[in-house]
Amino acid sequence: IASVDNWCAFGTAWWTAMDEDGGGQIFQMAPFEARDQQFASLTDAQHDKLLDRLIGIVNVHVPVLFASGASLTSVSSIPLEQDPYFTRLEICAQTASQVAAAIAIDEKVEMFIEEEKRFVGRAAEIMTDLRAQDKHLGPVAFPNKHESIQLQAADLFVWTARNEYRRRVFNPNAPQHAA
Repeated sequence: IASVDNWCAFGTAWWTAMDEDGGGQIFQMAPFEARDQQFASLTDAQHDKLLDRLIGIVNVHVPVLFASGASLTSVSSIPLEQDPYFTRLEICAQTASQVAAAIAIDEKVEMFIEEEKRFVGRAAEIMTDLRAQDKHLGPVAFPNKHESIQLQAADLFVWTARNEYRRRVFNPNAPQHAA
């Protein structure tokens, strides 16, 4: 959660970092970690520098981070109205509103949710219902993850958090990532 001014400054810093250190392209964690696509030529030092730089940009410009996740590996077998995605969406929207109220942000909370054809209609309905009940919730956008730096930053943190969780559960003696 950040103010509009912080998001604008975040965008400028993010694109500058990507232009200078990331090949000037879209950031996606999977190709970044696999050293694929525009990241294929990165040395370990360049990889770590860009990762630290992007995390630092988020830390400077986005004062409140939170997430909620669900395994979506078998969603095709779950009826849409029972899908755990929607519970997580509601939790994120409610958390965003509560945090915005607690830190007294005067602006409405705008949510960026990855464009996913299966979910967009129902997600828009949920957000409309939640906005009717909550004065802090503003518009919801469903951008393509390749066009939204907010979603690119979320990808970085979801990937990092997921891997850290797995490390702590399955290999607690492995070294912790600096992020």
